Amino acid sequence: MSTLVILGAGGHAAVVAESARRAGFLVAGIASQVRPVDGGPFAGVPWLGDPDATGAIPSIEQLLHEGARLQAAVGDAVTRARWLARFGEAAFISVVDPAAVVSVSATIGAGSFIGARAVVQARAAIGRATIVNTAAIIEHDCIVGDCAHVSPGAILCGGVSLGAGTHVGAGAVVIPGRVVGANATIGAGAVVLRDVDAGVTAVGVPASARA
Repeated sequence: MSTLVILGAGGHAAVVAESARRAGFLVAGIASQVRPVDGGPFAGVPWLGDPDATGAIPSIEQLLHEGARLQAAVGDAVTRARWLARFGEAAFISVVDPAAVVSVSATIGAGSFIGARAVVQARAAIGRATIVNTAAIIEHDCIVGDCAHVSPGAILCGGVSLGAGTHVGAGAVVIPGRVVGANATIGAGAVVLRDVDAGVTAVGVPASARA
């Protein structure tokens, strides 16, 4: 059984904790700025303190020394990227819910999360510390950058390229072959028919840049 330390204690961290247990992980600690709510997915799991504070680092490093790995379970891409840089890629492990479908020819970067009923198809490449949330679909030959977030029910059709740190809202669709630049935001329910530049927020059907 692999041992996991979850960085974060919000709703997404709760989802990750439950998926991790279904996938056979032992959740050995929660590191978060705020002490997690008692009960539920975090019941009986030690709170290690704020992962950005010096005081929590020895406890986290001790668990890493004993073979544990980390999962950055927060929605904020900047925070996930910071933790990835701080602790190093080798400290992280991906969590794939057993109810997800991941092609044997797909690649999943360190520290990523693939939620229940998500689908990652043939030759897709998922970056590090990336979230593919509940029932999201990553079709064949997509490239999803580091620390991106594909929200519940969103669909990337074949050959889409999604830049690092980009957020695709719930239920959004990106048609085949489109390129979405780094740190862009695609609004919930949007339909992307054209490429989206880096840093742009695109909303609507068809999606267009928000003024």
